[in-house]
Amino acid sequence: MDRYQHPAADPAGDQSERAVLGSQQQAALWHQIVSTTTNEQELLLVYASLIDALPPRAIYALHPDQFVDVAAIYRMKHNLFKRLLHNQAIEGICAEGTLTQKR
Repeated sequence: MDRYQHPAADPAGDQSERAVLGSQQQAALWHQIVSTTTNEQELLLVYASLIDALPPRAIYALHPDQFVDVAAIYRMKHNLFKRLLHNQAIEGICAEGTLTQKR
């Protein structure tokens, strides 16, 4: 980069800035998701559903001591995801991420 060139004109710099912003937004989003959980079961459900991409039956098979049955996991997941959907902080982070992506 020429020393007189504006840093914003540097495509590599722009990409690294977006990567940092994206990483910060991901961290903020994950923090909000985790803080929305109300107990250890919901936290386990978040990790199993979102990180491990496991369906309720697989979650129950791995953690039968944590849940009454598969139906209880479906209900808990429905209620938790409904709370996540209506969380204004998460909505703001997602909107901010959308704006960052369009730069």
